[in-house]
Amino acid sequence: MKHIFLILFLCGTVHIAAGQEKSGSPLRMTLEQCIDFALSNSYSRQSVKLHEEAAQDRYNQSNMERLPDLSATVDENLNHSKSNATAWNGSYGLNSSLILYQGGNISGNIKKSKLSAEQAEYLTKQYDNELIIRILQTFLSILGNEELLKYQQSLLKSSEEQVTLGGERLHSGEILESDYLLLQSQYATDKNNMAETTIQRENSLLALKSLLSIEPLQALEIIYPDAEEIAWMALLPDEKIVLERALANLPDLHISRYDVEIAGTAVKIAKSGRYPTVSLTGSVGDGHLDGVSRFTTQLSDRFTIQAGITASIPIFDRNRVKSNVTQSRIGQCP
Repeated sequence: MKHIFLILFLCGTVHIAAGQEKSGSPLRMTLEQCIDFALSNSYSRQSVKLHEEAAQDRYNQSNMERLPDLSATVDENLNHSKSNATAWNGSYGLNSSLILYQGGNISGNIKKSKLSAEQAEYLTKQYDNELIIRILQTFLSILGNEELLKYQQSLLKSSEEQVTLGGERLHSGEILESDYLLLQSQYATDKNNMAETTIQRENSLLALKSLLSIEPLQALEIIYPDAEEIAWMALLPDEKIVLERALANLPDLHISRYDVEIAGTAVKIAKSGRYPTVSLTGSVGDGHLDGVSRFTTQLSDRFTIQAGITASIPIFDRNRVKSNVTQSRIGQCP
């Protein structure tokens, strides 16, 4: 059993050492560098950015819905029966359709997707603001814990000296054993407080690594900000100026406005289902029948061109449009 524990311990030691080697040289970052690194490398931020790109792609696709579609068909059949010999028949065609009117559905979808694409940009800005705030809070937490550790180290050193001096005074009979136990208790408390602060600092460092999307085993050291820079940042502008800038630039307000506009557009799109759809259709076809005449002659004789206008008028759709309008209006409610 002892050999098994020894093997497990050695394996664990080698694994930890390998992880530390992978961590590489320590990263030393200021607050500004942490923010820039997170905006460029954060996995969650990249996910938000992909959502923005997807919204832009949906807007581009919605504009393409105004264009006609085009499809090709090729049909070749080999038929055989007891009464008829084997015959080879075929047909070929090109089909296209263009929606002329759909109750404003296409225009509504274009507007909605455009609003969604613009809102996605503000959602990215909102996430950036939240990410910066979280990095700032975590960074300040690390600084606060390090400063607290320095203070607790001085207290621990003083408590240790008090215990040493108290032991000497106890042996000389100057103090009671209860007084010496109080000194030891204070020393143990200071040591415990220092351990808790160390754990809090390490947790804050781990949280910062997570925000930066770097490996947990990667050594990270933060650089203290310049005192003069902190003094300059402490000069806050007037409250009125802050409020005006917030109303003009905060993405949260823009996002709320877009929610209202998107919901209103969704209602119009739902109502478009009550109107008829008018489409322009066209097709070009050709084909051949086995045993009728030569293949090339058939292709020339059977070539056809068709064009027409199709109108689809809704009469009863099991209340789907009514339900969609109701749900869209509910979506307008805050």
